[in-house]
Amino acid sequence: MSGPVRLIVLGATGRMGRAVLTAAVAAPEVAVVGAVSRSAEGEPVPGSPRRFTTAAEAFAALDRAVAVDFTRAEAVAAHAAAAAAAGVPLVEGTTGLDAEADAALRRAAGRIPVVLAPNLSPGIAVLRRMLALAARAGLGGEATLLERHHRHKKDAPSGTARLLARSLGRDGEAEPAIVSLRQGEIVGEHTVWLGGEDEELVLTHRALDRGLFARGALRAAVWAAGAGPGLHTMDDVLGLREGPQT
Repeated sequence: MSGPVRLIVLGATGRMGRAVLTAAVAAPEVAVVGAVSRSAEGEPVPGSPRRFTTAAEAFAALDRAVAVDFTRAEAVAAHAAAAAAAGVPLVEGTTGLDAEADAALRRAAGRIPVVLAPNLSPGIAVLRRMLALAARAGLGGEATLLERHHRHKKDAPSGTARLLARSLGRDGEAEPAIVSLRQGEIVGEHTVWLGGEDEELVLTHRALDRGLFARGALRAAVWAAGAGPGLHTMDDVLGLREGPQT
């Protein structure tokens, strides 16, 4: 695609949707052309893009765009199917996905690029790589994850905590225990304790601003605009695939 990448933001009036729209206003590499929310009316959204009530309607009206989805887990399967049918690359940031949504995203990835990213932070992508190295070194035998988020977050454990746990998993072994706390307005914090007989490794990632994830979503959207069909992650977006695989 030439010029700025055209974006359609699904869940535009939610906390993350608005953060993406706000970040996009200051990002010359993207241009938001569509905003999807349950109502096409209501409070203005940053950048004043065209408003739609369904993803399918937006995809039909706007061509050569990339969709960024921060909505509800139960809506993801329909959004993935609509994106695949319209040939719209999809950045999926919604968490708490069930088997139906996961299967729909995998089907869509056969036709379009899908970036599946329960956490769009570069720091979390690096942390996953560090945990994979720790597991290779034998430090994942005794592990505990603590994740803290704002009181409004519905899914627990967080999608990021599950992602980190899988980075430590080894064949035939159970994933580490995850402790979830919902407190105040914490954007997101994940701490991993790795223990052995004679040493302990503690790794923590703190998100200080929701704009971190919004900027990650924009970075993923720009990358997806030039990618081929497939199920991708932030490792692909950040060029980390040469590191240890998980």
